[in-house]
Amino acid sequence: MSKIHNPFASFAGRENKRLKDSFLRHDIQKEETKLLDIEQLVDETNNPYPITELEDLIESIKMYGLEQNLVVRKIDKNLYTIISGHRRFAAIKHIIENDINNEFTHLTEIWCKIIDDLEDEIVVNLRLHETNFQHRNILKLKDDEKLKIIEDYLYWLEKARKENILINGKAIKGKTKDILAEKFNISSRTASRLIASTKGVPNGTPPEKEKTTDEKVVEVVNQLDKINDKIEAMVEELNETQIDQIKRSMDAIHRILMFRKIKEE
Repeated sequence: MSKIHNPFASFAGRENKRLKDSFLRHDIQKEETKLLDIEQLVDETNNPYPITELEDLIESIKMYGLEQNLVVRKIDKNLYTIISGHRRFAAIKHIIENDINNEFTHLTEIWCKIIDDLEDEIVVNLRLHETNFQHRNILKLKDDEKLKIIEDYLYWLEKARKENILINGKAIKGKTKDILAEKFNISSRTASRLIASTKGVPNGTPPEKEKTTDEKVVEVVNQLDKINDKIEAMVEELNETQIDQIKRSMDAIHRILMFRKIKEE
């Protein structure tokens, strides 16, 4: 019988205080480890983490096999949704799809840690983050990817606080920026900046990036073109007073641009 791999053995002895209150301690949770066919696994569509940089992971799996089990939850009689391990799953699928010589058919069956299908949705989503930020440097991600992740984590963290969810029997305490800094291994200052960037943004929607001056000019010119078209379409209907109102507005724009030109000269 194959030896069941401990998915979290690689963390043993690691002096990392981020693990003290993590979901990686499963002693109080109802779980089992089971060998599942790849066809039984469904990739979780709500995963905010990008599936990138697979090349090294693919080569590692080819050489050493899957060193850390996937974490899944049962959603049907023979179907399981992936809670953590999306990159590993994507890498395995790539290997199998390109396995011309059938060298890696053993990867069609994967050891998975199965969590309780009744486990709270908040806990499941925080677990997804918990597993991912142990292995990823969030600061290396693109701005929109980074903010999407932070926003999602803060959303579930706040829900956990409001509903008094216990993490390994402990209530969530401390300032949000300090929790974020500790979990994602970033400074408190960076955590504060990231939190500020997500303020007032609907869940799952990263804030727009600041536009460049060129982009702003193009936007203004397009708006002026539309105004010009509107004036041209209604010019025959305008009386003298209305025409003077439009002229004054156009003169104001002209004066602003002329003032800038004179100032530069």
